[in-house]
Amino acid sequence: AGEAVQTERGPQAASSNTDSGPYTRLTFEQFVTGTSNRFSHAAALAVAETPAGAYNPLFIHGDSGLGKTHLLRAICHYVNHHYPSYKVRYVTSETFLNEFVQAIRNSTQPEFKQVYRSNDVLLVDDIQFMEGKDGLQEEFFHTFNDLLQNGAQIVLSSDRGPDAMPTLEDRLRSRFKSGLITDIQPPDLVTRLAILEKKAEFSAIEIPGDVLSFIAENVTDSIRELEGALIRVTAYASITGQRCSYDLAKRVLADLIDNTTQRRRHREIDSQGHVGECSTSRWIRSQAAAGVGR
Repeated sequence: AGEAVQTERGPQAASSNTDSGPYTRLTFEQFVTGTSNRFSHAAALAVAETPAGAYNPLFIHGDSGLGKTHLLRAICHYVNHHYPSYKVRYVTSETFLNEFVQAIRNSTQPEFKQVYRSNDVLLVDDIQFMEGKDGLQEEFFHTFNDLLQNGAQIVLSSDRGPDAMPTLEDRLRSRFKSGLITDIQPPDLVTRLAILEKKAEFSAIEIPGDVLSFIAENVTDSIRELEGALIRVTAYASITGQRCSYDLAKRVLADLIDNTTQRRRHREIDSQGHVGECSTSRWIRSQAAAGVGR
């Protein structure tokens, strides 16, 4: 099943502990806050400090690569350390679906229900994956209700808000909206630079400030891309034995920056087109109103 924290009650089927593997650094301490994510960070921390006592459910949405999974993992770490008797489970919607289908095939639905409905904190990543899957939504609806009735905390993440999921059942949509909904926006320049500076602390080579500034100024859409750009530059410098410099970063990241620039231009064109359409619509309405008046 999804990843669970070993507790005194014990998970029915834990694949790994949330404090191990590649997720050990996904803590609140390692999450860089800025104007784009401060509210979501504060809400996640409040939920971690008092599970089921602050905002329930907590629904965090935003584009891919902006830190939603980091916040869910940070809640796992915090609750694990401060509430050792709590059973905490993190799962992606895709994993939830795969295990649900397997339970049907193996006639182990009762065990599946026990795994997910006996938690003190359940965190489900990429909940938008449930769109259009009626059987999955039915199962999660009952899981959701059971957990809330038992006083458990539920945290959900998605790449869009509940109202932007047209094939989500209304009863699930209303439950997702019954708690606190927060969104994460792309980070501003100051936040991007702060993220890179924190990542640079763990680098095996020295990274000049102008290199960090260059990356922060040119990789703007995703924290994941931002961190990937830094890794690419430092890896290239390390493997080739060259000094990490502004010129090296500019050369190594040329293709990535070109792609980012093209995406930015496409968004600007789409935005201008939308504004033009709105202006045309307003002009048509005004002319129609004038005609009626005459």
